[in-house]
Amino acid sequence: MDSLFIKPTADTPQVDFESTGELTMHGRSLPENPNEFYNPLLKWAESCNIPDIKFNLRLEYFNTSSSKLIFILLKKFIENPLVKDIVVKWHYESGDTDSLEMGQQYESLLKIPFEYIEVAESEF
Repeated sequence: MDSLFIKPTADTPQVDFESTGELTMHGRSLPENPNEFYNPLLKWAESCNIPDIKFNLRLEYFNTSSSKLIFILLKKFIENPLVKDIVVKWHYESGDTDSLEMGQQYESLLKIPFEYIEVAESEF
């Protein structure tokens, strides 16, 4: 399985999906064309043959369309029979209850374990 790396822009996050199972999305997600941005990630999740996934989501901001596609991305990993275990590390800015609650909603709907990591604004 090849790694996937996408450089960040002002409107899209850095994506670093390592073949070791360490996955990271970091930055802002409000792409002009969300399907175009997320399609390579969705395809990677569908073809993933890594049994243990640790997914670090550290998004300072994401819009509604990104939220939907992040949910679909997580669901693709869950539905992939080769992925046996997935843990999401949900980083959220201190005091950002909206982001925390979104992570809790995902966890409730997807039934996979989330770890919540509160990060100071200066460290985001």
